[in-house]
Amino acid sequence: MKMHFFILLILCTLSSFTRSDPETGETVPDEEDDEELTAEHKLTHALGNFGIDLFRQALQDQGDSNYLLSPLPIGAGLVSMMLGSSSGSETQQQLSSVLQLDTLRDMDVGKTLQEVLKSLNAGPQPLRQLARLYVKRRLRPKKDFVALHRQLFGSALGSIIGRSQLDLSRMNQWLRKQLRTTVRDAVTKLPDSADLILLSAALLQAELQFQKTNGIFHLDAERTERVPFLTQDSVPMKYGFDTELDCEVGGLPLAGNSILVLFLPKEITKNLSAIVHSLSAEFTTDIVNALHDVNAKITLPILKLKQTSDLTEPLKQMGLTHVFSSEAQLKLISDQSAPLTSVKHFASLQLKHRKQSSHARRQDANREKQRTHILFNVDRPFVLAIQHVPTRSLLYVGRIYNPVAAA
Repeated sequence: MKMHFFILLILCTLSSFTRSDPETGETVPDEEDDEELTAEHKLTHALGNFGIDLFRQALQDQGDSNYLLSPLPIGAGLVSMMLGSSSGSETQQQLSSVLQLDTLRDMDVGKTLQEVLKSLNAGPQPLRQLARLYVKRRLRPKKDFVALHRQLFGSALGSIIGRSQLDLSRMNQWLRKQLRTTVRDAVTKLPDSADLILLSAALLQAELQFQKTNGIFHLDAERTERVPFLTQDSVPMKYGFDTELDCEVGGLPLAGNSILVLFLPKEITKNLSAIVHSLSAEFTTDIVNALHDVNAKITLPILKLKQTSDLTEPLKQMGLTHVFSSEAQLKLISDQSAPLTSVKHFASLQLKHRKQSSHARRQDANREKQRTHILFNVDRPFVLAIQHVPTRSLLYVGRIYNPVAAA
């Protein structure tokens, strides 16, 4: 009886937390007192909710394929565009609305964003969040905006020469250097004619000292695929069960004060859409704070996800149209009139095995002697979110149907 009571106790219900409006799909703000939130938290929640709305919009064209997005660098790049727009202009107002910054009128958004990015990039090197605006040479960007861009992102503005293949090669070369990766096709295509291109990227490489194994991943109720897994017994994690969404929720701490939150439907492929539409930045924060600390046997697939996206159309469908039009008012970037042409995004997430030391192997032997009450087996399609806990930045959001398929 004691064991059953323990299991029931830790299967906490999360259905009271912040969700999206089930009819409109828009984010419903959390009831948390704004006075308790720091300026950084208010900003990262706003940009996180923008990113989740963009994720949902982009998913509409993805079918049953994997999809991965990193909200913060996209939002940060668009914030720089907002700061470069004419004060009080329709361009500025539309950017502020879509980024959900309307209620942060008394905040120095640029300074606060700079502090957030500084906190993130001060962490371990496996985490990188990047944004860079590329400007056509003839536009001659203003010195103040050049300085602002460098303050925010630690890099100079990029230059568009006007030869698409050469510009593409230079963008990918810059990404490889900044991300410290060998990926050669992070950006795959550029418009034939472009004035301004916003490029954002994210890379996270998480290594776990788990054991490697192979197992069955259920693609749906009928199809399975044999995939490489990481498994470990008696692992400290956060755990709960959402009765409304009928899914398990697990939180696995990662290096650099981040946490991987996994939403695992009880039934294969069931409720994935409901989970996606329930996400919000506040909901993710509430989950991280409210899940119970447990020791669990974890089995989860090795992930090597890479996603290249052109987010221009999804952003337009969200109502961000003026900055892409010939009437775009970006006079703080350049005196010459020019619209934003394209928004490119690259996201890479790797969850991989790290060779165990002799000390870790002795710990494994001790774990095998312990009884684990919770089994968290990620063997079916799932939704993931990764949050940087100190700043509450939403680093990634993803929907994974097949862990060995290209994202």
